[in-house]
Amino acid sequence: MKFRKLTLAAACALLCGLAMATLAQAQSPEDLGKAIFDGYVEALVKVNELMKDKPDPKDLTPKVEALKEETIQKMVELGKKVAALDDAGRKKVDSKLVLAMGTVPGDVFKAFSEGQMHYQKADANLGRLIKDFNIITQYAFFDLLKKQTPKEAERLGIK
Repeated sequence: MKFRKLTLAAACALLCGLAMATLAQAQSPEDLGKAIFDGYVEALVKVNELMKDKPDPKDLTPKVEALKEETIQKMVELGKKVAALDDAGRKKVDSKLVLAMGTVPGDVFKAFSEGQMHYQKADANLGRLIKDFNIITQYAFFDLLKKQTPKEAERLGIK
């Protein structure tokens, strides 16, 4: 009997802990918009760091591919939270992101653009891969992703 009570108490504690974790992970639409924007800027900064010394395209390509996939996974996780919102909430996320996009630090975007143009000339495929970071936020908006790149949505299991 004592073992049963202990097991029940442990189960209740576990469920309460999970509920608290779920609540802690819940984010407002504004917070989600900011998180998507922050992830975008972080990705641009990381791409810039990778391009900094103009490494050979064959050395840079796998690093950029890995960073892109890492960023996509982060955006998809945020996208799951966006998808769970009602229409009004999703519109708030989108509005927050649109407003924030005007605040990308100029030096970050300039370095990104210059690096992308450099690699576009040196290796067109790498140039396109780098350019993809400019629209990587689409991975947080599943309806947009399904519309613009349905194969990617399918690859990621987004229905």
